[in-house]
Amino acid sequence: MRKCDGCGDRNFDPAPMLRDEVWSKLADKRELLCIDCMWRRQRERHVSITINALKPCRVNIARA
Repeated sequence: MRKCDGCGDRNFDPAPMLRDEVWSKLADKRELLCIDCMWRRQRERHVSITINALKPCRVNIARA
């Protein structure tokens, strides 16, 4: 079973798929983060996440 690499939670909502240049500011390429850890790192690291940071993929469209 997968878990969030930020908090260790196994029952979580995954973060949206972000473009590589944005994700690399928040996590390692292979890291999996829950949405809460993604937003926590965004605040801590002062990373701008806009609609343009989202990858155009089915996962993100389904969550809209």
